[in-house]
Amino acid sequence: MNEARSRPRALIVEDEIVIALDLEIAMSDLGYDVCSLAPSERSARALAMQEQPDLAVVDVCLAGGREGIEMARWLR
Repeated sequence: MNEARSRPRALIVEDEIVIALDLEIAMSDLGYDVCSLAPSERSARALAMQEQPDLAVVDVCLAGGREGIEMARWLR
């Protein structure tokens, strides 16, 4: 088995690209394989179903609203 495939996989849901990229580096440093970056609730749902991540890091305020909270509930 490939070492990268044995690492836990993370989905990052963040609408600000600079923050998303910073989180991607941090998660990789913590031993996670970041499977995708999602800028919105809609794309996060599609990517979560496709990628089946082990963990999601979700911005609470996506696009200025509270969609992140609902997204986290849906992922759970």
